[in-house]
Amino acid sequence: MRGTHAAVLVAFLLGAAAAAQPACAPWPAAAGGPALDLAPPPGYAEVCSQDAALCHRLTAGYPPSVLTLGYFVPVDEWAAFRRGETLGFLQYLIAQLATATAPDDLPGLKARLRAQQGDAPDHTQLPAVFESAGRATLGIFDETDRSVSFGVVMRLRPAGATPGVPELTLVATNTLLALGDRVLSLYVYREYGGPPDVAAAERLTREWLACLTTGR
Repeated sequence: MRGTHAAVLVAFLLGAAAAAQPACAPWPAAAGGPALDLAPPPGYAEVCSQDAALCHRLTAGYPPSVLTLGYFVPVDEWAAFRRGETLGFLQYLIAQLATATAPDDLPGLKARLRAQQGDAPDHTQLPAVFESAGRATLGIFDETDRSVSFGVVMRLRPAGATPGVPELTLVATNTLLALGDRVLSLYVYREYGGPPDVAAAERLTREWLACLTTGR
């Protein structure tokens, strides 16, 4: 009986460990070298592989120093957009290769971000800050030896929207992640209705980061 109990305990612990690992959807992308698995969380469709013209329009505002590798939107939002039922996306993820940045640059970038952004503020104060300034920084809310994540609450026109569509208030997070000899710039955007949306965007950022770094 003791051996049986031990086996059950081991099985339970292994199951718990597996459940703790983030669920990730593989997505290999060409990135000027060996393919990178962008590993978005499950339930997202990749736009650029399905509509190159839309992808170009969505990413045209980014500087030439980055290469867009993947633009992910929730499957249901993508389906609604394709049917013409919506004009944009309320949550989306963007993975880019920072072609002008090397992993050795990361410590200096972190120092500059720390000076500019500071640590994450009290989220309960964000609505008042946003109303008075029209923009509220989230500071640096996550950091590892090879990554740093920061963000902002801001007004932005929905991705894919046509002219005349009113702006949305969005949470935007940005993560710089060194993988091997390359640096990724990862964005998470989410419609903002209050502090819970900030927490959700930061949680999604950490989940995606875990998908990208687990076992690497």
